[in-house]
Amino acid sequence: MVPDRVKNLMGHNRMSEKPKNRLDEQIDENLRRVYQTAASEPVPDRFTQLLDQLRKAEGDKPSSEADA
Repeated sequence: MVPDRVKNLMGHNRMSEKPKNRLDEQIDENLRRVYQTAASEPVPDRFTQLLDQLRKAEGDKPSSEADA
């Protein structure tokens, strides 16, 4: 089950939302800020290299294994 605070951050239950107290508003603002910061960071080179290796390995498989 998804907590109400997470649903609100995802845009759910906007119309049925209770008035928030200041602490809830601060928590929401901080969570949004942290998420935006993390989401805007570039993908580390190591992850990009691993993805390239996986794509290459999938390309090297015979067609019957690639479909499985």
